[in-house]
Amino acid sequence: PIGHDKKYYNLAPEFSKFPNTLEVDEPIIVFASFSAIPNDAEEALKPEEKRAELALRRAHVSDAWAIRAATAASFFTRSSLRWLRHLRDTIPASNIRAHQDVAKLIAHADFSADAIFNVVKFSSRAIASQIAARRLLWLRHWQADIKHKWQLASVPISENKLFGSVLEPLLI
Repeated sequence: PIGHDKKYYNLAPEFSKFPNTLEVDEPIIVFASFSAIPNDAEEALKPEEKRAELALRRAHVSDAWAIRAATAASFFTRSSLRWLRHLRDTIPASNIRAHQDVAKLIAHADFSADAIFNVVKFSSRAIASQIAARRLLWLRHWQADIKHKWQLASVPISENKLFGSVLEPLLI
């Protein structure tokens, strides 16, 4: 995103955290690392894993910005629906052609609002899938069956870490 994107899609503060990707938990970095003391999360990954991690993080940011843009568009589309309905109510009943035209505009705006809502829904699902894929990427070196890896990868996000407090029972 460039400067004017941040200006146009400036939403409530709770939405500003969505473009941020989740940090990898320290125990996972140590577990996946080939060196005794890894300095950076990226050092723990092989080159092809680094590219996959980077691609997933970029996709997360892109989908988060799509959500911000769609949320702003949804707000303005819903506002235009209110104005169009108000306009329809102020047009005299004798002006049938104007009522028909406004009804078409309302139907168009209503469809657009629903489609924009679906963009938010599908982008949110894409972010959830990207987080699960990042988790599975970091769990590749874990010697466990795929069922337990999938359970850990599909846990809801609760913090700004990739796994968060769900790791604590496993680290004992």
